[in-house]
Amino acid sequence: MFALLIVLVSTGGELVAQRANPPGSHADRVVPLHTNPVLTSLARKKGKTNKLHKITPPPQNPIKTIGLPFIDDFAKSGPYPNPKLWQNNNVFVNNSYPICPHTLGVATFDGVNSIGMPYNPSCPLNGSYPADTLTSQLIALYAACPTHSPADSVYFSFYWQAGGLGDPPKPNDTLVLEFFNGSVWNEVWYHLGYTPQPPDTGFHLVMIPIDSSEYFINGFQFRFRSYANTSGNLDHWHIDEVYLNYNRSFADTAQFAVSFVYECPSLLKNYQFEPWEQFEPGDLKSSITSPNRNNDTITINTTYTAYVTPAGFMTPYNGGAQNATPFYITGYMNYNPFTAPSYSYTAAPLSGPITYDLTQVLVTTPSYKDGSIDTLQFKQIFSNYYAYDDGTAEGAYMVNGNNNPVQLAEQFTLNNPDTLTGVYIFFSYVMTNTTGYTFLLTLWNNAGGMPGSIIYENDSIYNPVFPDSLDEFVYYKFNNPQPIPANTPVYIGLTQTFGDSINIGWDWNNNNQYKVFYNIGLGWNFSSYPGSLMLRPVFGKHNFNAVQEVQNASSSLMLYPNPAQNEVYLNMPMLPGTLLRIYGADGRLWLEDKNFSGNKLDVAGLPRGFYFLQFTPQDGAPMSFKLVRL
Repeated sequence: MFALLIVLVSTGGELVAQRANPPGSHADRVVPLHTNPVLTSLARKKGKTNKLHKITPPPQNPIKTIGLPFIDDFAKSGPYPNPKLWQNNNVFVNNSYPICPHTLGVATFDGVNSIGMPYNPSCPLNGSYPADTLTSQLIALYAACPTHSPADSVYFSFYWQAGGLGDPPKPNDTLVLEFFNGSVWNEVWYHLGYTPQPPDTGFHLVMIPIDSSEYFINGFQFRFRSYANTSGNLDHWHIDEVYLNYNRSFADTAQFAVSFVYECPSLLKNYQFEPWEQFEPGDLKSSITSPNRNNDTITINTTYTAYVTPAGFMTPYNGGAQNATPFYITGYMNYNPFTAPSYSYTAAPLSGPITYDLTQVLVTTPSYKDGSIDTLQFKQIFSNYYAYDDGTAEGAYMVNGNNNPVQLAEQFTLNNPDTLTGVYIFFSYVMTNTTGYTFLLTLWNNAGGMPGSIIYENDSIYNPVFPDSLDEFVYYKFNNPQPIPANTPVYIGLTQTFGDSINIGWDWNNNNQYKVFYNIGLGWNFSSYPGSLMLRPVFGKHNFNAVQEVQNASSSLMLYPNPAQNEVYLNMPMLPGTLLRIYGADGRLWLEDKNFSGNKLDVAGLPRGFYFLQFTPQDGAPMSFKLVRL
């Protein structure tokens, strides 16, 4: 499945996202993720504070009832829905997957559960089965409506988008809305997946009158359900601006005022993050892009401010006040002091690693709601690495060498001479098991804006490692740190020595397409897709942020075959006294052996599904593996 090209086109002041297949045939592609690493890691982090076996999120139990209006724009911090409004955690609240959203945040439906794992890893590739469900709390509709009849003019509305920056739903996938009358769930709306050309990337309004007496009860509920391929993070639907109230009309479509629509960008011109020893004041942007829009039907007076903490990096900014015209008239707000503010910096060369917090605030008159959609924050990290990506993978980048060695490189240019010590890589877990694949870290010089000759190739052979942590990277070191000159492009990456294609995280939201190169033996090519490769070179003497330092593959532990039906093996035996634990995808502890030894494990008694295997030697650190039991 090939990913799609994202293009933003200005049409009457509106940014319209269009996606189309890149022209021609390409060896590289971007594929959907198998899991949701944000949810998986969050659940496991919670589990680690609860003896590891309670890794599911806390249940969101029903509360007695709530009243009207029911409003959710999903602007609250995710990744789970607001428990005051919703009964369950299945959907993913985020701002990574939507294109041209109305507000900051959507609820995404997919094929993974509340901890980010596939509902059914063995689901057929063309299958579509019940997946995510989002159910409201009980609503006192009878008490809230004066006449308990159609005269109350009760309307339910929401916006939806298919696919966005994620995986588009297929023709046999479905998004369904149901109402509950106290005893039965009734389907009131649905939409099938589809594949228009170019694919649809807009948000669509659904407006439904509630005019049947069966729903005027003090226990009314509604729920969204999706049907998807449940073998991975697939078939995405996004919903936003869910609104239920009385005294509405069919034309009452705007309840969400002035809002930001995308996350706060980096303050740096060329990178998301850079090493503190490489920072120079000239690296800072003279202005940043901050799209916002008025979703109401009236003009709203709005003020914009921005500041950085700790102080001493940027002068506090005040963009003044401006009347924001409704989006349906003028599109995105076109007032540079708000949408392209020019900041004044007081930054000097840094004396050590530091993180600055940039905060942008929109305030409307009269004040809108609790202001949650009107605030943006960004952590500008100065550590020891360069990064083009924002740390969140929306897909996995892979190159098919057709049995030829694959080389993959990313371009970096330093301000000052420094020493390259290693690389952080975010390997994305996809449907194909790549843990047995191998690669070498490689460094190339510059040849006319493309990788040239190999300067150095590491002599340690590495395997992809998939950490069970929140969008974290694995550190791979160079055995011999390499001096890198200033002001000259160098190319840092890997040469694959075994396997079809290694999958590295791909950030759709930050476009550095022409900094990514691949070679399958026929010469170097740019990436075919807009986005950023999640590969971060590390410089200097200290490794501040290593999640895990990987050893040479010849001495590392491996599990095979995977997937498996009856038995799995380790490439080296474990000593007596090793603690073995096997967890299911839902966090259930299936097996605990406090005196495991040897290299053979019988898994025939496990039901088909997805598991975590953890081996902890008596004198060593835990080692974890993912296993698919067929």
